[in-house]
Amino acid sequence: MALEKLSKKYRTRQELLKALTPRTRSIHLSSSGHSSGSASSDAEVLYHIKQILSLAANSLEQQQQPFTIIFQNKTRGGSSNSNVPTRLDFPLNGPHLFTHRFRLKKCSILLNLLKIVMEKLPLGKNTTVRDIFYSNVELFQRQANVVQWLDIIRFNFNLSPRKSLNIIPAQKGLIYSPFPIYVHDKIMTGKDEFQIQKQTVSHGKPCLIPFFQDDAIIELETTSNCNLVIVEKEAVFTKLVSNYHRLNANTVLITGKGFPDFLTRLFLKKLEQDCSSLISSCSIFTDADPYGISIALNYINSSANAAYNCAMVDYRGIYITQVLAQNNRLGSKAIQLLNLSQRDCTLAKNLIVSLTGNNEEIATSPFKNFIVECQREIFFHKKAEMNEIDASIFQLP
Repeated sequence: MALEKLSKKYRTRQELLKALTPRTRSIHLSSSGHSSGSASSDAEVLYHIKQILSLAANSLEQQQQPFTIIFQNKTRGGSSNSNVPTRLDFPLNGPHLFTHRFRLKKCSILLNLLKIVMEKLPLGKNTTVRDIFYSNVELFQRQANVVQWLDIIRFNFNLSPRKSLNIIPAQKGLIYSPFPIYVHDKIMTGKDEFQIQKQTVSHGKPCLIPFFQDDAIIELETTSNCNLVIVEKEAVFTKLVSNYHRLNANTVLITGKGFPDFLTRLFLKKLEQDCSSLISSCSIFTDADPYGISIALNYINSSANAAYNCAMVDYRGIYITQVLAQNNRLGSKAIQLLNLSQRDCTLAKNLIVSLTGNNEEIATSPFKNFIVECQREIFFHKKAEMNEIDASIFQLP
């Protein structure tokens, strides 16, 4: 009977559907309610998160009312489009239930991360992205999803430091130094209050590159110049540590274990900015294949987080000609040469195209070594791994 009355009152299908659709509560993720426009302390962050979760819970449990979370999504350029905010509806109904189920998962990830931050932040201890991911693999599916939604939370709360939620990436890069290295990091202790935290990279043993903020200052505990040697693989890094006596004195070894994470790149960038007067050279060695070349370029000329590009890094191989020369010198194939796959050839050609895109002369190009190595690998149609290369290759002139 009630439906019959509504049908008479609302003549069109759209009007009737609108009347039957329950009113939705809007919940804004942004922290615009703060006087400064940002959550500048842990207490304010916690208060704002509790407000969001409380509004969502009350909307469903007490008012039986759906809600919409409204937030600004960070674009690739680092800015937001304030005219078109992103909206996440929960729960979904009607035709949206089947076609937009992935939006339910996004909403679940966001609310779950807000709950985790609310629980972890008062403890004052760091939690890694990896730990959060493995706490609910079925929900998050990929670590990239955790990183993406944590960035959205920070962006809407106007929190720029990566450590502001006490959730940090798992450390990946390794370093071996013959002398101590100090990292002076600025840590927020309260609203507009900071203290300097000093971290020490121990000398004489391999250790993880410590986590620190972009504005930290690095200090080398040495009076003589040093050489930085970056290698692609952890296995080669370990081998060089074991044969450290065969390297130049005062050599610092670093590996990003393949493609480097942001922390390894940031560490090198800070060394370039703060300690250039004490660094004689900075060389990188990778496999003699197109992927090794791509990894080396990731340190020097990456479009992702270009602010971390380190111009002082010099690509020194391993070149395919160095492998051939070592094999000829030993009179046997000490290092196995493999044929380039079609995928390898395509990557090498694409690298050449990208590095010569400005029609520069190769002889004067800052990427001459990369271009020539790509051409040589295509010419020989061979590639090789650096694991068995002689340690003398890493002795810098």
